[in-house]
Amino acid sequence: HKRKTQADHCLGRQEQRKAQAEEQARTLAALKKEQESLAESDTRILRLKQKEKELAEQRKALSQLKKDIKALKNHQETRIKAQEAYESACLEKGQVQEAYQKLEQLFLDAQAGMLARRLKEGEACPVCGAKHHPHPAVIPGHVPEKETLEKEKALLEEKQAAVQRLSVEAGHLAKEEDRLKEEIGEKAGLILGILEDEEAQPGQTPGIPKDEEAQPGQLPGLLEDEAALL
Repeated sequence: HKRKTQADHCLGRQEQRKAQAEEQARTLAALKKEQESLAESDTRILRLKQKEKELAEQRKALSQLKKDIKALKNHQETRIKAQEAYESACLEKGQVQEAYQKLEQLFLDAQAGMLARRLKEGEACPVCGAKHHPHPAVIPGHVPEKETLEKEKALLEEKQAAVQRLSVEAGHLAKEEDRLKEEIGEKAGLILGILEDEEAQPGQTPGIPKDEEAQPGQLPGLLEDEAALL
């Protein structure tokens, strides 16, 4: 009877140890699963932080692109005004030049007419050397004063200087406009490339609402009204 009691006691201890071992195994398994879950959570948090950073950079880039486009529009308006000013100055210069040339011709004709008055048949002309003068120059009815001619010449030189200055200015503005267009085109292409890469990736970043993700359609919408600029 005593041996049976001891055997039963031993058997009970073995079953108790077995139960404890199974409980420990279940506890270890639960801990391992929890550890793996925590590790996945850490990885997910890192991914979310990285995605948040990327979205912030994209929003910043889109905002800067919008500002650049606005600056380009303002620059184009300035360049157009400069081009119009240049064309107007060219027109004014042409009118002044035509008026000056007419006055100059009248003044020269008057000088030739005064010289012709002194010519005598058979005597050599001091200009061409001819001794016969069948068609001597005639003094025009209206002869501009030399002072008037000089003032018109000074005005012409002023207009020529203005044309030159405005031409240089318009040229510089045109080159700057080309540079801005190229810069905006590169930025837009880079952003579109990033958004298209994200569009090509299957699925959505966990934990980020769909309306918070940058969409490729956002940029065309931003540039729709500005397409003619580029």
